[in-house]
Amino acid sequence: MKRLITLIVLLSGLTFACVPDMDLVDPNRITTESFYQTEGELIGAVNGAYNILQRSGGWGRYMFYAINGKGEDFTFTFKASAGMKEVPPMCNYTITADNRIPTMVYENLYVMVYAANLAIEKIQEADQVENTALKNRLLGEAYFLRGLAYFYLTMNFGNEIPYRDQTPQNEEDYFLGPLEKGKMFDYIVADFKLAESLLPQRSVMYADPANVGRATKGSAQAYLAKAYMYKPILMWDSPENQSDWNAAKTVLKSIIDSAEYELMYNYRDNHTEQFENNKESLFEVQFYNNETGAFNDAVSEDYIADWGQSDQSTWRQQEVGMMDAGGDNSTWWNMQPTVRLYNEFERNGTDSIIDSRYAMSMWGPDGARYQKVAGGRWTSYTSWLSGANAIHQGEWFGTRKYCGDVATTDWETGINDRLIRYSDILLMYAECLLETNDPVGAATYINMVRARSNHNLNITEDGADSRMLYAVQEGILPTVEDLIAAAPTINGVVINNLYRALRHERAIELFGEGWRFFDLLRWSVTPSHQADNVLEPLRNKELDSEGNLLYGYSDNKNEFMPIPATELAINKKMKGNIAN
Repeated sequence: MKRLITLIVLLSGLTFACVPDMDLVDPNRITTESFYQTEGELIGAVNGAYNILQRSGGWGRYMFYAINGKGEDFTFTFKASAGMKEVPPMCNYTITADNRIPTMVYENLYVMVYAANLAIEKIQEADQVENTALKNRLLGEAYFLRGLAYFYLTMNFGNEIPYRDQTPQNEEDYFLGPLEKGKMFDYIVADFKLAESLLPQRSVMYADPANVGRATKGSAQAYLAKAYMYKPILMWDSPENQSDWNAAKTVLKSIIDSAEYELMYNYRDNHTEQFENNKESLFEVQFYNNETGAFNDAVSEDYIADWGQSDQSTWRQQEVGMMDAGGDNSTWWNMQPTVRLYNEFERNGTDSIIDSRYAMSMWGPDGARYQKVAGGRWTSYTSWLSGANAIHQGEWFGTRKYCGDVATTDWETGINDRLIRYSDILLMYAECLLETNDPVGAATYINMVRARSNHNLNITEDGADSRMLYAVQEGILPTVEDLIAAAPTINGVVINNLYRALRHERAIELFGEGWRFFDLLRWSVTPSHQADNVLEPLRNKELDSEGNLLYGYSDNKNEFMPIPATELAINKKMKGNIAN
């Protein structure tokens, strides 16, 4: 599916023209009435919904900023301040309704809702297609994608947004008001449950290579569990906004017991093009780079300007990869990992980081090496950030996760975004066990994730494994029990209980995968975490050289992105949210 390029026409309105009084039909013209008549055309309908994930308003570009920029693990760079000016407001909680990031994300996700609804309707109407098993599977995929769109819409914009479960039938259907507070959660859960009931397990789906990358039963279950656990956000400011630990635990245990998934031996293999759709991945956005240069000449410049990428590729490496302090193959470097994240990685009594996930996910001191020019020598972080910029070592970082290790003149890459991985399943299950009075079980599953960091061999530059390119010691990250016993202070927090250890583990394991801000937000209203004031890092996200607060999170305002100004201008039934 990764290299499947599907053309689908999404009709968003009706076109009227003055013509003579004749009823003429062009038999060569494809319409929504003449299409969707075969198995292949029904598959194409669902593929059209998948393809929205790749667009610039999705994970192709802007979604990465939307779901990562507000966390305390990312901040904007001086390059973004001078170039991509939409990014700093995203990171410093001053985002406004006319910012391109929320505008593109909001629009993109509602297009995805439309595409999913169109697919559902056409599959249900396709009586001429007799393959019931295929139709049920495709319906499961469409329900999953619709639920996914509403999940991210609600997480980002709040639950008082329009809800559509069918394509517009008249002009009035285009202009819907906000859903009643708290109701969207039920619709999201219903879609994921429908998808769970209709979709096959990964091993069955992936038995056909053409289906690799499609949503499976595990995908639906993973997001169903997410919905139960992230209910405080999905039902924000509603009386029932507490996580449903037991419901989530049941679903997560089903995923674990299915034996369909396991951790990859090498953590880095979850973020490269070589090991996509692997045994740890429950769902990922499929990208493909045609490698024709910075832009695909076959695509119009207007399309590129509007949607950001020229094919089914991502601009992740160009946007946030290895920083370029002025040199070969300059990158934009709009957003970077924070000093706080760098300090979150465990040390061995000194400044030496002992967690190999550090060098596998970000560029920093004593970490992975980088090839500034394809075929050139491998350059260390300190060599790269030298001269006048040497003062910024340990302050400026690059993102290695979902980025290549070699600079390229082609801004685009084909590295898939893994939206949810098995390590997240294990950590969520551990959290459910902890919240339901099984701390021993919780520690067991946290240790499964931590142990992976100790799998790596000592590797040096001579004969280096191209995925790693740095030296690590084997087996020195302690168990979570030993970590708690040692009670180190990490970023001002004494890691002396399982709740703090869990928050620490999720910060490290899932950095850059879009969960940190939402984790902090849901923990802020979860009784077991409230005593630690988990939002404090957001309130003090950035200080100037004299220690004065430059910007910070504000309660009751920064939980969500504002409803886009374009939506409020066009749809008079819609209203702003707390961020407007």
